[in-house]
Amino acid sequence: MPDYPANIAGSVRAKKGKLSKFFFEQRNRVLGKLASALKVTGAAEGAGGQSFKLQTPSTRETEKLGEDGRGARSHPTPVPPPHAMGRGPGGEAKPSALMRVSGSLDELWDAASEDAELENKLKAGFNADLEFGAAELWKETGLAEMKLPPSEALDFLQTRKEALSRVNATTWAAIKSGLADGWHKGQTPEQLADRVKGVFQEASESRAEAIAVAETNIAINAGRGIAKRPMKGPKGPK
Repeated sequence: MPDYPANIAGSVRAKKGKLSKFFFEQRNRVLGKLASALKVTGAAEGAGGQSFKLQTPSTRETEKLGEDGRGARSHPTPVPPPHAMGRGPGGEAKPSALMRVSGSLDELWDAASEDAELENKLKAGFNADLEFGAAELWKETGLAEMKLPPSEALDFLQTRKEALSRVNATTWAAIKSGLADGWHKGQTPEQLADRVKGVFQEASESRAEAIAVAETNIAINAGRGIAKRPMKGPKGPK
């Protein structure tokens, strides 16, 4: 079919746009959760949270006063440098320390919710592709066009759940790896946010179109397969 690429271009373009929008909204969700985690834990730090309470040398020395019964100051307990206590050189709480208080990395990601959002974004496009594929098959075989029952669209969406979930899993794996590396290097919240933004920029600029092309072709071929079903039987092609 020489006109096939042109015929599906609109569907591919529409899916790419929906995917780019989805990635942008997903980016904002992750950044919002990351900012909230750091902000909440930072407030706990300011209120004297027990996990990362900074003790100065004078505090340690005060605890030692009077232990020998003469009020003499004994040798203070060594105080670890700030970086060993989850803090920057100036004593500020580092992101790695804050996140240990607020929870694990996985709290930034709700896989079930993200999968449902992606399915909802692409559902209408899938329906159109199924109709297009079936119509093309009916035209080629000279059969009268029919309306696909809604159940076919629902059944097809079920077959794509695993693949769409992998789309999100790929995104999350890149985010998680980048954040872990950034925390290991003691990067600031702004630098961590830039890592997240980079993952979604790549998703929108590169992955969105590839996913759109693949899913469009799969849906159209599925529509053609559905259109063949009434032809099967004693009088249909084997």
